[in-house]
Amino acid sequence: MNHKAPDIVYIDYNKTKYINRELGDSVHVWSFFHKGTQDDIQELLDRVELSRASNLVFQKDRNRFVRDRVNLKKILSQYIGSCPGDVRVSYKENGKPYLKNSGIEFNVSHSRDLSVYAISKSEIGVDIEKIREIPYLEEIVRHFFTEKEADQVNSMEGLQRAEIFFKIWTQKEAIGKMLGLGLGYLGKDMSKYSVETFTPHIQYVGALTLASARA
Repeated sequence: MNHKAPDIVYIDYNKTKYINRELGDSVHVWSFFHKGTQDDIQELLDRVELSRASNLVFQKDRNRFVRDRVNLKKILSQYIGSCPGDVRVSYKENGKPYLKNSGIEFNVSHSRDLSVYAISKSEIGVDIEKIREIPYLEEIVRHFFTEKEADQVNSMEGLQRAEIFFKIWTQKEAIGKMLGLGLGYLGKDMSKYSVETFTPHIQYVGALTLASARA
């Protein structure tokens, strides 16, 4: 069964902080590049969120979590017509965050200095990765990739190999995040899911999938 690919609207949050198009049946993918020091904006976080931030070991990770959650609340508030401080993120039994009784679904991913926030009216999963050389690539491919996927990766060298690896990896992660499951529960067959790939920033790859895009 074929499904029409979703209409994806890309918005740079560093340049545009307000919705520039109705959501409708489309997907809005906001990107944010972390750079420089940020203002103290923790007043928009609740006690649970502040606790999660404080439990992170490194200050950079704490700063990124705070900034991502504040950005997310500011973005979501526009879709549900509320103040950012009134946005309350809840969690399903599998740990996936969601908004109660809003009709809005979202998913967040970050890699190095880039974050993306995907918004839609269907269950959604998004993942991004910065293209880079990684250790133990062969072992990861052997464990998580199909034979066809492994052949694609192994046919390349250097950064081209890393790019193919991360294109496939982000697709798997996006599906797993949409389902609210870890990668280990996903298995290797992605054929029954429709995944859109995109380039969130130079030297990055990304993928997103919707529940309504399943065959």
